[in-house]
Amino acid sequence: KMYAMLFKAGDWITRERDYANHMFIVVRGSAAVKDGNDTVLRFKAGAGISEASLLGACTFHPYVVKAENLCLILALSRDDFNEVLEDFPTERELFQRLDADSEDILRRLPRVLKIQHPLFASSSIEFL
Repeated sequence: KMYAMLFKAGDWITRERDYANHMFIVVRGSAAVKDGNDTVLRFKAGAGISEASLLGACTFHPYVVKAENLCLILALSRDDFNEVLEDFPTERELFQRLDADSEDILRRLPRVLKIQHPLFASSSIEFL
C-alpha cells in the first residue's frame, strides 16, 4: 500500500497547515523541519514524518518539511493504513488506544517533538 515519491533539494514534503492524511518514511536522502530559514530538525534514512496523521490526531501539518537533497520517500495514506489494520486486530486495538490518548499527548508536546511521536514502537514485526 505504500508508494514511492521522489523530491529534489528544496522541494516541500509537507507544508504548514496543509491537510495531513499521509505519513512519510525517508528511504534515501535527508529532509528538514524548517522555521523560516532555520533548520529545526533533520530526518535521515529510516525516519518517519507525520506518523500521527495516520491516527487522525494531526489533521493539518504543524510544520514545514523540505528535502535537503534528492530524497526517496515512501508514503502511506490513512485510508490504506486503516485497511491494513483490518487484518491485524492486535495492532488495530493498540492504535485505537493510541488514538484515544494521542490528541491529549500531542497537545502537551512541544511543536517539534510531535514529529517524533513513537507511533510504531509496539507493533509486531509481521505488521511492519
